[in-house]
This record gives sequence, C-alpha cells and structure tokens, in this order.
Amino acid sequence: MDYAVKSLEEFLQLPPATRQMRLGQPGMRDLISALGTEAGVAWLEAHIESPVGSEWGMALSSLRPSWSHLDRWIRKSKLHCLAAMDVLFWCTDPHFDGDERRMPDGADAKSINDAVDFALAHYGNPRLEKAAKEIRHAWPKGKRKRHAANVPAQLRDSAEIILCRDSELGAAALNAG
Repeated sequence: MDYAVKSLEEFLQLPPATRQMRLGQPGMRDLISALGTEAGVAWLEAHIESPVGSEWGMALSSLRPSWSHLDRWIRKSKLHCLAAMDVLFWCTDPHFDGDERRMPDGADAKSINDAVDFALAHYGNPRLEKAAKEIRHAWPKGKRKRHAANVPAQLRDSAEIILCRDSELGAAALNAG
C-alpha cells in the first residue's frame, strides 16, 4: 500500500492533461483499488477535477462503491455526480465488467430514481439524461407495464408445433424475453 500511496502522490504532481490520460489506464485503477474501497473513494472524492470524463467513473467503479457512496457523490457536486452516474449507468450493462446487471449494495429502485431526479434537477445535461434513461429502464420506479399482444392464430399454431405442444416449454420461452 505504501507503493500505491507514493505513486498516487506522484500522480498528483503531473500536469492536469496527463493526469486525465493516466487515470484511464488499468494500472492507475489498480493503484487506487490498492487503497481499499473507503480510502480509494475518499482519494477520488478529494482529487476529482474537470473535465470529468469516463475515466473518473471507471476508477470509482473499480472500487465497487456502495449505494451510500454513490448517493453522496450524486448530491455533492456536478463533477462527483457525473462520475457516480457513470457507475450507475455501467451497473445497468451486464457486458461492462462481465457481471450480471447489478444494483449497488444498499440501493433500491426508489432511492436510485430519487438520486437520478436530483441529478437531473441540479446538474442536467445530455450525458446525465442519457445515463438516466438507461438507469430508469433497468430499475423503474414502479412495476413495468405489460402490454397485451394479439397473436394471430396461424402464428400461435406454428408456435405450438415448434414447441411440441409442451406448455412448460412454451411458458419458459415466453418468460425468457
């Protein structure tokens, strides 16, 4: 950990453009992660600077922050909010880090939507609006509405033939989507 602290101190001595570029490198995220979640989040929180590109969110995401961290960042400042919303946005994408879609520890759909409302009301911009759309799609405020579908008889008959008239297989196919 001493190596990480020394390396992060050296990082802070670099020109801002170089810091921005370096922050996006996996080795840099490893140094921040070596601090542990609490110290890593605190380090990022103290040193975040404009422009806040996706590198800040990636560094924060690598720490697997809890909901309390993200909620605090969303409400702290626009810079912190941008990074925290990037993390939430990536949590909605199961392909981002190879995991399943995952809600941050301690979060629920209501608290996430309340924080998204706050972010849009206080710092709204196109980047936040895009993230908010995906976040709300992943974790809507209420139950998703089911829409009735009118399936033509020929299609229904074909599906029964394909599924060998197996009602369990048919139900599994309907629930897979």
